Amino acid sequence: MRLARAKSSAAAASLALAVLEDVCLIETSLGYYLDFGITEHNLAEEFVPKQVEPTDSMRSYMTRLGELGDIGEDVRHLIATMINTSRALAEREGFLAINHPHAKDNDGWLNQSILAIRNEAYDIYMKISPRLMKKESAQDWGVS
Repeated sequence: MRLARAKSSAAAASLALAVLEDVCLIETSLGYYLDFGITEHNLAEEFVPKQVEPTDSMRSYMTRLGELGDIGEDVRHLIATMINTSRALAEREGFLAINHPHAKDNDGWLNQSILAIRNEAYDIYMKISPRLMKKESAQDWGVS
């Protein structure tokens, strides 16, 4: 029983570290742009789909997010927001390429989504990092 609990705790901590690295990368890269005043402009004009696309490692651990309990749901929501935003940015680029009159119709939503991605990544980082700094138990991750 104790060994199983230790293994599940170690697996959850390992997954949490992978998530932490990814959300730190997202927050840092988006933060670089957002902290230097680009928010005064139309973010949809400044970003390309690749900047908010989930990483390969994010895709690889999607099926294991249940191991993180509530944080797993937060990560799932973050990745879904990233996928939807990336698709919308790609669609916007396509519309702009053909001078479609409604190419910029979703810019307000895109701007909010880009800010939400950065904020959600930061929140997840703040939830995970303290747990990784202390001695882990299965209960810390919601694993029973």
